Amino acid sequence: MTKPEPLNNQSRLSSSFSRLAAFALALAFSLSTQPAVLAAKTATAVQTARVADKWGVVIGVSQFADPKVPQLRYSAKDATDFYNYLIDPGSGHFSKDHVKLLVNEDATKV
Repeated sequence: MTKPEPLNNQSRLSSSFSRLAAFALALAFSLSTQPAVLAAKTATAVQTARVADKWGVVIGVSQFADPKVPQLRYSAKDATDFYNYLIDPGSGHFSKDHVKLLVNEDATKV
């Protein structure tokens, strides 16, 4: 039985590079499949574990007292729509008494 010849520096470097390339390829493949697995696990966790005691404040100001500030068309409406989403038992799952909606002058402290 003959002994294998010792590797010279170039052979060692080539061998190390090959192992490193194989590792990088395996890691890249592993990472490319991880987001889908993580998303599936997260979706399942969200479906099964709901926060029982949630609170929210929704603020939308469309009309400003200062005439220099331009009026916004949809801020108050969007805030109201989002509030309705949060308190809807089929979507936001917030208790109505746990969400405060402040729009326009109700959101202003003078």
